[in-house]
Amino acid sequence: MKLPKYVVLKSMYNNKYLSYRDEEAGEDGQDGFIHLSDPDATTLRYSKFEVMESKSNAEKGSVHLKCSFNNKYLARQSPTSWWITASTDHIQEDRSEWSCTLFKPVLVDSDDYYNDDEKSTAVVRFHHVELNHFACVFQSDGSPFSDCLYAGRDSPNLNLFDAFSVIKWESLSQTGNPKRANKKKQVLPKFVVIKSRYNRKYLRYRNEEGEQHGFLQFSLEDDKDAAVANRYAKFEVEKAKSGNGLVHLKCCHNKKYLARSDSTKWWISAGADEVDEDDSKWSCTLFEPVFVDDSTATMVRFRHVQLGRYACLFNSDSSFGECLYAGWKDPNPNLLDVCTIIDWGKVQQEDEDDHGDEDAKPKPVKNQENAKPKPAKNQEDAKPKPGKNQDEDAKPEAETNQEEAKPKPAGNKQEDPKPQPPQKREVNESDQVEFTAISSQDTFWGAVFASTKILPNALPKRYKPIHIMRGDGFSQGSIREISFIQGDVEKLQEKIAYVDHENKTITWSLIQGGMLTHYDTFKITISVYPKKRRDRGCSVNWSYVGTNPKPGFDKDALMKLFTETLKTVDDYLETNAARD
Repeated sequence: MKLPKYVVLKSMYNNKYLSYRDEEAGEDGQDGFIHLSDPDATTLRYSKFEVMESKSNAEKGSVHLKCSFNNKYLARQSPTSWWITASTDHIQEDRSEWSCTLFKPVLVDSDDYYNDDEKSTAVVRFHHVELNHFACVFQSDGSPFSDCLYAGRDSPNLNLFDAFSVIKWESLSQTGNPKRANKKKQVLPKFVVIKSRYNRKYLRYRNEEGEQHGFLQFSLEDDKDAAVANRYAKFEVEKAKSGNGLVHLKCCHNKKYLARSDSTKWWISAGADEVDEDDSKWSCTLFEPVFVDDSTATMVRFRHVQLGRYACLFNSDSSFGECLYAGWKDPNPNLLDVCTIIDWGKVQQEDEDDHGDEDAKPKPVKNQENAKPKPAKNQEDAKPKPGKNQDEDAKPEAETNQEEAKPKPAGNKQEDPKPQPPQKREVNESDQVEFTAISSQDTFWGAVFASTKILPNALPKRYKPIHIMRGDGFSQGSIREISFIQGDVEKLQEKIAYVDHENKTITWSLIQGGMLTHYDTFKITISVYPKKRRDRGCSVNWSYVGTNPKPGFDKDALMKLFTETLKTVDDYLETNAARD
């Protein structure tokens, strides 16, 4: 793969540009670091990089990246650091040296991302040859090093922290300003049906009793006409009095407006009795439609004005999976926040037009049935005989409909509906534990990710060393095997089915052993939230969903076990923090 000589690299995670941090602007020891910044004409000079192919045949396909602002090559900051900085004056092609400047561009599968930038020539990951790690964007809330370039991943990141769109420098330098998100001045229809671009399902109101009652969920799998006819899938768009293209969304089933479910959550539910345009209140019902450039359909993102975040599909195997959640600060590269808007009124009119055409056609079925003899024998005699010229107009109209409308002769087994075997109904059982931890939100979330090491250390009498079977143990798709010293379960294997670093939520799916003796499938989700008040500690929610529970299982004992586990881990973290 040959890259342009001069490039700008745009992050597929948040659409910002890799830029050199100017020494005068450096903070907290970040002079010379490569970080992400918003594209701007005044800072574009920091975003230009030169791509130089390796001179060695042994490293064919690898490149050196040179920052054009300070004319230095990208390399590790030091022998003990994985930060990538523009800090070295010379090319180093010896992969055994920490100062090696070689990167291997790896093309990203187009199925893994959505890219509407016309100037993009490719989407790649840069694999640091010496470390054997991918260069990625470091993400840590509150850290001054967040958004800096860091060679910290030994496998591709599913959230595209390590994926960059390659743009020719010349295509941007001519205009002086990178292309920004497309914001067409479009108007949404009065009544709409909303379809997710991620899972191709329609948004519907959850009318079922339970903890998701009143939530909105992308779970309706009908075709377009059926979705339009579904009373739970129709929404009304009302223009906001404050203008600026803002709208309110109202569920037509219960006549309530979409808003946050409560002051501490980012779930979007249909629960507001009236509009609220005060964007300082959690009850604000304002949404900003951000239109996505597409020539074949109306695609839009809905940005929740009060939170400043995009409403998206919550991608989880938990009981709240596919529900609407205002969780993304930036557009989601996997299209979790992109919706196709279907004009409810237009589809209804098209259906009426179609029915009108059918009503205009002659409908001889009933009259002809009454006029004709009933016995099948006479019907056969009335049919035209082969070989004779027949006038086309003399043929009976709508023969098929007549046959379907007439009673079938006894014994016509071909037409008789066959009894279908009863389908097994899937039963879901779920429960949750709320735990208030002394540790900070970041500390406890870090422990969740490091649980492969934390659990055997915090509970040495219960857990044996945990082994990573696939992946790195903390990214989606990773599989680990847990062995126990005591208890009824000897070992189990579980896979990370979903992980959201920003919102600090992770879901494990059991694939072997453990609770699978009591359920057909079993998944647990851990979410770590800040406390409602601004005091120390955090709130931890542990929940599970099991399908088709078997009799005789002590669910209370399971809840007690996990409550004790969470408390023990919290105590372990506090003890070690005090020791440090």
